[in-house]
Amino acid sequence: MFLILVYRYSFLFIFIVYAQSLLGQNNYEMMAAAKKNGKWGYLDSIGNEAIPFMYDQVRPFSEKLAAVRIGSYWAYITPENKTLIRPLFINAESFKENRALFTIDDDSRIVKGFLNRSGRMVIVYEGLDEGLPFNEGLAIIYTTGLNRKSAVGFIDSNQITVIPPNYDDAFSFAYGHSVVSVGGLWGIINRYGIYSVTPRYTEAYSFSEKLAYTNSSGNVNFVDTNGIIKLSINKKIADKCGYFFNEGLCPVIKKGKVGFINTSGKLVITYKYYAKDSVSMPRFNDGFAAVGALKDNKLQFGYIDTKGKWIIKPEYDSANDFNFNRAVVSKNGKYGVINSSGKLVIPMQYDTILDYSETY
Repeated sequence: MFLILVYRYSFLFIFIVYAQSLLGQNNYEMMAAAKKNGKWGYLDSIGNEAIPFMYDQVRPFSEKLAAVRIGSYWAYITPENKTLIRPLFINAESFKENRALFTIDDDSRIVKGFLNRSGRMVIVYEGLDEGLPFNEGLAIIYTTGLNRKSAVGFIDSNQITVIPPNYDDAFSFAYGHSVVSVGGLWGIINRYGIYSVTPRYTEAYSFSEKLAYTNSSGNVNFVDTNGIIKLSINKKIADKCGYFFNEGLCPVIKKGKVGFINTSGKLVITYKYYAKDSVSMPRFNDGFAAVGALKDNKLQFGYIDTKGKWIIKPEYDSANDFNFNRAVVSKNGKYGVINSSGKLVIPMQYDTILDYSETY
């Protein structure tokens, strides 16, 4: 009998601990930064105040840390609001691939570089004008040369210059290649800095879903990493084309209205929606795209699926992309969060909310 009781209570204890861990994980595995009454804090996945509204500025969580600012200096905190890296920085960015960009004022000398999650400054760059986060093990650095003209190159996580600063501009590596600019034209290089496509495009953008947008004197194409044309955009189909494919679809505009094409160039969602402005183009994420419709001569936003069907009716003044089954929306200057069923899971009471990001 004693052994049976021990077994039962042991099983009950294990079940309770397991359930508590699941509840904690559901609430805190992702967070959204939010602003209320002039201060920033963080909300968990069900809208609880996970971190108090005490910061002057924040970044989203990434790789278990978030950059936060009180007064003039930035620090890094954990999801439990513990300061892991003390406030030293006049600017600090989110972590990616165990590296985060920082800027410090060292006796009136501005120093920039990258630190790791232990807070150690592993890369300190003299003459670094700017940098971009690491992607596929390489980071873009903008440095000032003798002629005071900024040059662009790539370093690895140990500050070794992998690709010398020979470019005027560049996009982060994707699929082992970067789109780079020299003398006003764009080309494509591999991880060794060797051109797979010599500079020839008047406009180009980074790879998405193994395709890169290119424009040569008005001829818009999507090419692969070797510059082979995989899709040409017929001017009869679209007046303007988006730069990226997401979930197999790319936005296109004709006569002011938005539709979507697939990777074969077929118009799969017809032109009947609106973008939020002339610059921003909607994209699919988690199976949804935020698009606009006119209601009483006012542009309102909702969400369509990949068939072009309204899943969440247009009733919001603004609507962000879905992330982790959550999307930030606004009405009358206040922000809240809905889930993929359109249910308001966080009420419209915040000055702004950033998109959800994973904490762990």
